[in-house]
Amino acid sequence: MPKKDPDPEAKPRKRRTAWVHILLFPEERLVWQSMAKDAGLSLADFIRQRVGQPVLLHSRPSPKHRSAPPVADPELIRQIAWFGNNLNQIARGVNGRSMTGIEVLIRIAVIERDLKKILDGTH
Repeated sequence: MPKKDPDPEAKPRKRRTAWVHILLFPEERLVWQSMAKDAGLSLADFIRQRVGQPVLLHSRPSPKHRSAPPVADPELIRQIAWFGNNLNQIARGVNGRSMTGIEVLIRIAVIERDLKKILDGTH
């Protein structure tokens, strides 16, 4: 797939490149991190806010403060992938006109039945 040409009118993205180093007691750092987490900010954005610099809207929380992704059942993921594969085959059949309308409806009905079994917990 060819890469898109960058938008010539797009503004160049500014990056922060300057560092400010401060020494803290470990307890101070823990307190600041806790306060930042409570505010929903990264530690850097929390400090910027406290010294009066507005926090940019596109700033994101540091990886330490992001919530963990939900745990998913691998078997459920496999079954959902199977449904996606079946739907893709149906789409190919419809686009290639190798399937009739009745065949499409039957396959979709089978997928719907199997999905209901999974939702009911009877798979």
